[in-house]
Amino acid sequence: MRVIYCCISLLAVLLSIARGSELDYDGWLQLRLWHAFNDEPEPIFIERGNITVSSVRSGASVVGQNGLLPAHIKELINLAKNDGKYRLKTVARTSSGSEITFLTSIPACYLLGSDLEDSITIWLDSAAEPIAVKDEIDLIVFLRNIEDK
Repeated sequence: MRVIYCCISLLAVLLSIARGSELDYDGWLQLRLWHAFNDEPEPIFIERGNITVSSVRSGASVVGQNGLLPAHIKELINLAKNDGKYRLKTVARTSSGSEITFLTSIPACYLLGSDLEDSITIWLDSAAEPIAVKDEIDLIVFLRNIEDK
């Protein structure tokens, strides 16, 4: 029994090492975030905050976020009433010196329905360079809030 436990433990350690080394390079990322509450063809972006990832391999990060002003919440409610989209612009600066801009959006009503909680996912290539950014909500929270209303 002890041999089986040791083999399983060793396998788990090897798998975690292999997973952590999927990236060829460990670097850092600085993400500056802006959001828009208007539905015009030219969005008016307002600074939302930033995310600093000190190690892309470990995922260690610090999030700094500005609070929403009452006027922004009113704009978001108005956007949701008109079936508009909440838009997010992300400017990613990497340890290699490159700077890439990403645009993403979600329906404003989804963001309101999730109690203003969203998740930002960043996809990286094997050189730790960002290739995509996605803003999404927790669907379970959203559906639970709809059921409660």
